[in-house]
Amino acid sequence: MGWIAIRDKLVTHLEDVTDIGKVEGFRRQIRFWDDYVARAVKDGRVNFWEIDRTGRRRVLDGVSGGPSVWRIHHQVTILGRMSMLDESESSNDFQPLVDAVDDELRSDPLLNEGTPGQESLLLPFETGTPIIGHEKFGDVLCHQAVFTFEVQERVS
Repeated sequence: MGWIAIRDKLVTHLEDVTDIGKVEGFRRQIRFWDDYVARAVKDGRVNFWEIDRTGRRRVLDGVSGGPSVWRIHHQVTILGRMSMLDESESSNDFQPLVDAVDDELRSDPLLNEGTPGQESLLLPFETGTPIIGHEKFGDVLCHQAVFTFEVQERVS
C-alpha cells in the first residue's frame, strides 16, 4: 500500500469527523506566520489537524516452520489544535472531537486499499491514549491532542 496511500486514507478518515476543521497529510512548515494561521483557521477559529510519519522500520515476521513475512511499521503522529475560548466553554467542543477522532481511527482497522494479504493494519488498541493538553499556537492558547500509533504494512 505504501506510506502515501496510508496517509491519504488517514486524511480521509479524519475529514469524515464532524467539526474536524482543516486536515493536512503532513506537518506544515510555512515561512510566514500569517500564512500558517490562515491555513489553520476554519469558521473563525484555529482548528486543524496534521498527520505525520515520525518513523519507519522494516521487520521480518516469521514463525517456526511457516513462511516469513516482511512488514513495514510506520510510526504515525496526529496533532490536533483548537482555539481555547473559555467564555464559550470550548473544552466541551474539543473533548468530544478527540473522542470522535479516536472512534474514527478504530472504525477501520484494516486500511483496505491493498490487495488481499497486502493491506495495511492500523493497530486500534494503540490509538486509545491521546495526550490532551493546552499549548500556545503563536499568540493563541489552544486545546491540543496528540495521537501516536503504528500502522503495519505487509509487503511480502
